[in-house]
Amino acid sequence: VSRDFRVRSKEIQGSHMDQVSASVFPEGPLKSELQQVFLKNLTGRTLQSSLLKVSTRADLTAEAEDNQFVYPVEDSRFEQVQVYFYINRSMNWFQKTFGFILPFQLEAETSLGYPDKTNTAFYFDHKIRLGEGDNEVFSKIPLDPTIVTHESIHAVIEAVARLPYEGEGGSLNEGFADYFTTTQFDNPRLGETAYKKAPFKRTVENNWSPADRTGGLYHDSGIISGLFWALQKDLGAAPAQQLAWNTLLRMNPKSNFESFKTEVMDLVSKMDADSQKKADLVLKSRGWTE
Repeated sequence: VSRDFRVRSKEIQGSHMDQVSASVFPEGPLKSELQQVFLKNLTGRTLQSSLLKVSTRADLTAEAEDNQFVYPVEDSRFEQVQVYFYINRSMNWFQKTFGFILPFQLEAETSLGYPDKTNTAFYFDHKIRLGEGDNEVFSKIPLDPTIVTHESIHAVIEAVARLPYEGEGGSLNEGFADYFTTTQFDNPRLGETAYKKAPFKRTVENNWSPADRTGGLYHDSGIISGLFWALQKDLGAAPAQQLAWNTLLRMNPKSNFESFKTEVMDLVSKMDADSQKKADLVLKSRGWTE
């Protein structure tokens, strides 16, 4: 579907057995045209399945008409559909890649603060809250694939490891969320669509080591995400993703940088010789080992 809603291409998200079509930007409005996709496993006319529910503070709630969710891009209901698409795709990725399914229903609420436009984007207690953006720092937050995906991954991290949201554990939490977001998009940058002060909000492409810690939640998270991104460049996407996932499985509410290092090094020691050699070089070059 083009911006005037003429069909250009179709992408299937799920089965045709229970298809409901929708128009979305698959890779966000900066990197894709509107396309018709098919959403799976909806339990009614609203954006809800057994694993995901999208709600809103805005006046209008997206409801399927003639088995379709098709709205003008500026309509708040379009944002609700876009959020459902992004999160559902990410959850499908975790299921396909690692066999993981969230053990609870995740809710995402859009237009937080309505009618005011807030720079809100956070996850807590099985729920994502998203504002519209104030059009000065952020704009159209729900249309940014990396922001929405990042927040949904916090639900995965909570279910798997229950990492905290502050301190070193909080930086681990943010680091895993950033890495699993960027590896899904094969792009180290986050916030390219919504952030207005620069071309992107942050990147996982860096050369930071544990010695570069400042105590800043997001700064220090870059040490974690940057490590996995560097490993991905040398090992390939699939081995790095599996290493990150296996490391996350070993995390817990008391995990810190030291315990993270211990688990990563143990997992690397179990790799095949060639992969282990490559990973060891990355770890050394980034100051994790001597």
